[in-house]
Amino acid sequence: MMKIQLTLQMMSRYKQSVLSIAFLLILSNSFAQVAKLALADSLAKEILENEGLYTVASGLKPMSTVLQFDFQIDTLSQEFLDEKAVEASLSSFHSALGLLENENIKFIILPFKSIYGDKRTFQILVFHQESVEEKIKEFSSFFLKRGILPETPVHQILSIVEFGEKYERYQAYGYFFGYPEHAVNFFVNASLSYEKTNEFVERDFFQIPVASSEEGHFVYAVPKGYEPAEIDLRIRLDASEILSKYKEFKSEVDFETKSYPFLELYFQILDLAFSENKEEVFLD
Repeated sequence: MMKIQLTLQMMSRYKQSVLSIAFLLILSNSFAQVAKLALADSLAKEILENEGLYTVASGLKPMSTVLQFDFQIDTLSQEFLDEKAVEASLSSFHSALGLLENENIKFIILPFKSIYGDKRTFQILVFHQESVEEKIKEFSSFFLKRGILPETPVHQILSIVEFGEKYERYQAYGYFFGYPEHAVNFFVNASLSYEKTNEFVERDFFQIPVASSEEGHFVYAVPKGYEPAEIDLRIRLDASEILSKYKEFKSEVDFETKSYPFLELYFQILDLAFSENKEEVFLD
């Protein structure tokens, strides 16, 4: 009888142990999901409050920087000091960014070619697939010389661009970031001139406001004293209409009660951006 009772007690404890482990696993998964959603919400905010809005809402900017971050490296070997931490961080970003993608809006995490001091810097880029393809078609001669076609995967394109020749890198990023051709040419030529003469080419900057700031985000260099051309004014006008509509949507979000307000706002923007009447929504 005592053996039976002891066995039942052991079985009961075992059952409780199994249930406890199962509960901890569920709790752990729940915490992981919360962390994933929180990171996705933070990234959505970075996109919508800055120039990424013009990428996800319309492709006005085929590509935008979302975030830059760095990891410590050994200055001699240039190896990461903590590879596991790097892997964990990159994995978290990839997982969260996966929530923000659809068939046309994608993300890529790419290290910069250049390394400064004891850090290696990475960038998260968001891109509008259709707009990237259109930009490659528009400047087909430039991209074809580098083996890049509209159907070339973007991660492959950016590997070619980032680790290629410096001035070609400037030119390609200029096109992808939505700058007009005259601005791209000016920046490349000014950089070449500086390298030859060591004299800085004076310039002004054409600023296009974003939600977080009037200046310093969607901006490109132009010659000193430059008067904006029709294409510059059109870009600014299109951006202004998108920004105005975004602010309207944002004003309707209850930030006090929502756990992930920017994530919700982001999906609302995506739904409208890829609806049949998207031109009516963002570009009246």
